[in-house]
Amino acid sequence: MITKERLEQIGKSIMTNAVTATGFSPQFNKMRNIKSNIQIQITDQMSFDELQDVAISKKNNNVIEKLVTIGKKIYSQNPTDENAYMIAVSIGTIIKEYGWDNDYIAGEKLYVLVNKISQENIESDEYDNPEFQFKLGVKYANGEDVVQDYRKAAFWWEKAAQQGYATAQYNLAQCYEKELGVNIDYTLALYWYKKAAEQGDDDALTNIALYHYLGRGTCQNYEEAIRLWMEAANLGNNKAAYNLGICYRDGVGVLKDLVEAEVWLVKAKDLGHPNASKALEQVQRTLKRQWGYIL
Repeated sequence: MITKERLEQIGKSIMTNAVTATGFSPQFNKMRNIKSNIQIQITDQMSFDELQDVAISKKNNNVIEKLVTIGKKIYSQNPTDENAYMIAVSIGTIIKEYGWDNDYIAGEKLYVLVNKISQENIESDEYDNPEFQFKLGVKYANGEDVVQDYRKAAFWWEKAAQQGYATAQYNLAQCYEKELGVNIDYTLALYWYKKAAEQGDDDALTNIALYHYLGRGTCQNYEEAIRLWMEAANLGNNKAAYNLGICYRDGVGVLKDLVEAEVWLVKAKDLGHPNASKALEQVQRTLKRQWGYIL
């Protein structure tokens, strides 16, 4: 298999030196010839009407696989990494010119093409793997080597989430909550938070509690919110511990109890919540004023 690092090296070498003082480099001219060769062969395999149908409807049908098959035959005559790259870019350019997809000339889809052409097929091995799908979503969300696209990030996270990948389930819930690549849908956000929480994700559990507290995507239920925050706090979640401290301090969802508020705010501080120290100091000042002691 041609690695991504190797692919990047080849691409930089060919594209950086594509134009010389006397015109195109020999490698770049070779790539242009490969593209012309592939285009001639695809027109031999498909009728004019079929190609017109592809161009008009913007559906590639099985044409990409036919292009890959042609590319494999060309590669077999000179099975080098550089040749695989040039064939893949040629095919990616044809795909882009037909308006089917712009992503085959670089990034993940080019990587797939290169390894298909060189007899390695990662699609069944990696693209069906939830960890790979999750990481691909992260790449699109962060714009790592690709154009940032939350729609694609949500697409890949959903694929991983459906296979039970907890972090993808949490991220997908965040997408539905914050309108990242998908429409806001608190019901779906809550659904995916629950899926992640079932696998021990305490951040997801904390957010489920918040949804019950606010009545977001479900009926408002302070008692359930408090119960879930206690569960998450005992798992070490500083947000849950902090929220409990504030609830007991203000008497929201529970009877006001500054001693209990202090207990949870101490825990939140120990767990590293950034706002816990200030809230704890306020509670302790009140306790000292009222009772003359601090826990």
